[in-house]
Amino acid sequence: MTTRYAMTHHEPSPVGEFLTVLLSLLLPPLGVLVRVGWHPHLLVSVVLTFLGWLPGVIHAVWVLGRFPNRLRSGR
Repeated sequence: MTTRYAMTHHEPSPVGEFLTVLLSLLLPPLGVLVRVGWHPHLLVSVVLTFLGWLPGVIHAVWVLGRFPNRLRSGR
């Protein structure tokens, strides 16, 4: 059972985290998509980015802090 958990759960790499933050600063919905996938937060991020770049970035950074690992379906 420990082996299965080890195979399905891994710590994010620092490079991957840096790239996700960079994507969130440049294109906030893309950073949210990478972190949470097709989730309602993605729609919120798109709407906020259309309203202005800064609200989109603020929301994207909040999502990165709120969801430290990529969400998976069924969890």
